[in-house]
This record gives sequence, C-alpha cells and structure tokens, in this order.
Amino acid sequence: MKYLTKIFILIFLFLAFYLQAEPISKEILENKIEELKKLDPATRKEKIELLDYETSASILSYLRYKYIKDNPEMEIIFSMYDHLSNLNAIELSQKRLNRLLIVIVFILVLFSVYLTYILISQNKIIKELKEFKISSTKSSNKNFEVFKG
Repeated sequence: MKYLTKIFILIFLFLAFYLQAEPISKEILENKIEELKKLDPATRKEKIELLDYETSASILSYLRYKYIKDNPEMEIIFSMYDHLSNLNAIELSQKRLNRLLIVIVFILVLFSVYLTYILISQNKIIKELKEFKISSTKSSNKNFEVFKG
C-alpha cells in the first residue's frame, strides 16, 4: 500500500511539472506584435481572434507594461478596457442565468401539470374501484344457479 501511494504521488508530481505552461519570452511577444502591426486592420483582427487565451493575455500584459512605462496616462485606457470587458462578461452571464431560470420554470410547470394529471387519474381510478366494490357486494347476495348440462 505504501508503494502504491508513492507511485501515485510520483506520477502526480511528474504530470504537474510536465504539464506546466512555459512562459512566453519577450522576443516572441515582440515578434508577434510586430507581425500584427504590419498587417492591415481586417486581417489583424482575424489573426488576433485566432490567438489562444494565454498568448493573448501575454501580449496584452506586455503591451500594458511597455506603454504604461512610456506614457502613464495609458493606464486609464487599459483600466477602461478591463472594466468594459468585465461588464460585458457580467452581462453575458446574466443573460445565461435568465435563460436558465426560464428553463427551470418551464420544467417546474411541466412537472406540476404531470403531477396534477396523475392525481386526477388516480382519483378517477379510486372512484371506479369503490363503485366496482359496491356493485360486487350487491351482486354477491344473489344465488346463482350453475348449469350442469
């Protein structure tokens, strides 16, 4: 058991170090920024949309560091951009929650209708069984003759 635990720990540590993301170097970031600057605005936008999250975040962080160092007023622009993206994300999540609430209410209404149907049909069946029991007790008092051929 001790060996099995040690093996799992070693495998976990190996995977943790192996799967760790490598930082993007400054030269690679500068090359990507230069590539983006050379493109026309339409293809630049397409190229930016194809970037993965880590690369986009690294480029934004590098640009923020570079431009704020040169021009401290740029902090306002970056702060506004962050604020607007946060508001956009909050609005999107609010829409998703509203749609989820609509789905939950719809499912609750369907369940209530189904439960009402079950209760009504159960009530009808109970009434029919009571009527059958009453009619069977009345008919059991009669003497029947069996035909014996």
